Amino acid sequence: MRSTSDLHETLDAVLSTALDAAIAMKEDGSIARWNHVAERTFGWTFAEVHGKLVSEVIIPPEFRPSHAAGLKRYLETGVPRYLGRHVEVIAVDRAGRRFATELSSTEVHHNGERLFLGFIRDISQRKEADARISEVTERLNLAVRTHSIGIFDTDVTCAKVYWDPELERIYGYGPGEFAATIEAWRLHVIPADLDRVTKQFDTAIAARASELAYNYRIRRRDGEIRHVEASARFFYDAAGKNTRRVGVNIDVTSRKQTERRLFETQAELAHLSRLGSLGAMASSLGHELNQPLTAVANYLSAAKSLLKNDLGADFGKALEALELASANTMRAAELIRRLRAMSLKQPMQRQITSLATIVNETASLALPNGPLSGVSIDVVIDPEADRVFADPLMVQQVIFNLLRNAAEAMSSIGGKISVRASLLDEQFAMLSVADNGPGLDPEVKAQLFTAFVSTKSDGMGVGLSICRTIIESQDGKIWARSSPEGTIFYFTLPRESLEENSA
Repeated sequence: MRSTSDLHETLDAVLSTALDAAIAMKEDGSIARWNHVAERTFGWTFAEVHGKLVSEVIIPPEFRPSHAAGLKRYLETGVPRYLGRHVEVIAVDRAGRRFATELSSTEVHHNGERLFLGFIRDISQRKEADARISEVTERLNLAVRTHSIGIFDTDVTCAKVYWDPELERIYGYGPGEFAATIEAWRLHVIPADLDRVTKQFDTAIAARASELAYNYRIRRRDGEIRHVEASARFFYDAAGKNTRRVGVNIDVTSRKQTERRLFETQAELAHLSRLGSLGAMASSLGHELNQPLTAVANYLSAAKSLLKNDLGADFGKALEALELASANTMRAAELIRRLRAMSLKQPMQRQITSLATIVNETASLALPNGPLSGVSIDVVIDPEADRVFADPLMVQQVIFNLLRNAAEAMSSIGGKISVRASLLDEQFAMLSVADNGPGLDPEVKAQLFTAFVSTKSDGMGVGLSICRTIIESQDGKIWARSSPEGTIFYFTLPRESLEENSA
């Protein structure tokens, strides 16, 4: 049989190789063994603690009575409370520092001697790290909830999708209610946006891109349309195949609505500015035309009196009055032309330019947050009709006006605007803007390009009039065709300078 000294030698071997603080405690609660890790952990050498009660060395004062009672109860009943388990307890070191530990304990017997072995690991740093992680996680969750940021993790190999609760909320689901498949997500994306996003994904993955930012609209579970901005990170296997996508969705609907209201406010300010300009022009016309028109009236009245009162009168004087009236009429006409030129603010600066460039720039300005944000646009430009002789800025204003009118015509139904450019003949290119709105009222259509005639209850009726002025001043024409299926506006522009061509 092995002696007690053999047991202690074995214990010493076990405790000396342990990675944790190891303590052997006798039945009376005194310390029988204490390894080097325990010395570093608690600050006491084995010689200093040998024979002392464990409770007086490493247990905080307020817990010592319960420790003594627990040991006594176990020795009497044999029913363990912590023995054979991993438990977290608070310990104290020589300096009085309290820290969290993880304790596991067991019991050994040899020749009637009973010892309790305790293995203690300082987990204070881990607990502090856990606390920091918990704090950061809570802050992250708060930011996610506050800014409507949803997180997704897609396993492409099995088409499974993980959504966090905030992403489920964005799409109108409660926690755990989403079907968690790629196909289920696709059903929520507006079809036109889904085609675009799918192409963006395919292009990014084909180029082995690591990240992609994109945006789209979704139809929530309750049918509400929401705007989403997203970013994704791609992961690939050794063969270059995309296997996983992790990213976020941010609900930016409120921001889009704010931008829309801002755009409408800017449009209203522009409207008021036009009102001011028209008021100033009307005031100027009234003031400037008053004198020549008064002179015309006086001269005509004089000529009438001469001719009426005396048939033998000097017809030379009557002719002179009529000539003066004619001169003042021409003066008034010239004044009107000058004020009209001033109202356009700048002369036409015509040059050979690209219709495709003008259309695409105009659409890009209107699409993100402007009047076309709720519709799609399809542009087809015949290369043969691309080059025209025109003022790019003025033509852009015309196209913007037509696109805006088309979008407003479809505001309640949605739809697509079609822009086409083709050759009308050898001299002219023709551009059309078509919508699938309700069409034009016949009475309005008859005066469509007349100033102060509008299809809108709050419109001034000068937009299309200005469009006609701009197009006709560049040797083109503008007209419209309408039916219950929609309206198409057409205008033409010369392919080169008509003066140079005729020369």
